Amino acid sequence: MKQRILLVDDDAAVRLTIKAVLELHGFEVDTAESSAQAIQNLQAARYELVITDVRMETDDAGRKVVDEAERQSYHPAIAILSALPLDQTQSGTRAVLVKPVGTQALVDRVKRLLAEHNQRTD
Repeated sequence: MKQRILLVDDDAAVRLTIKAVLELHGFEVDTAESSAQAIQNLQAARYELVITDVRMETDDAGRKVVDEAERQSYHPAIAILSALPLDQTQSGTRAVLVKPVGTQALVDRVKRLLAEHNQRTD
């Protein structure tokens, strides 16, 4: 069974590129272009990982997605996607992916994050 990822970014080029890369590496990827759409997805489906941009329609849109992901009973892993480096302790996440992220670095980081998350939740 493929691991399911929710990718949230308001930039269509970023969203489609990352989706394509992850799908080529065997992941199932749903996308959302706003925090509202992401929240609907989180409530309607189960994801092993949520990757969200920090700033979208508002400066705190990414935080809203993270907060909703943290409320889910299935406890997905969470990664922040940002054009600027963030302090992981401040982001409240297990990973910060800085754009632009290289293809292999992205795939390696996603696999490592999912493995670490699965160890904690088993």
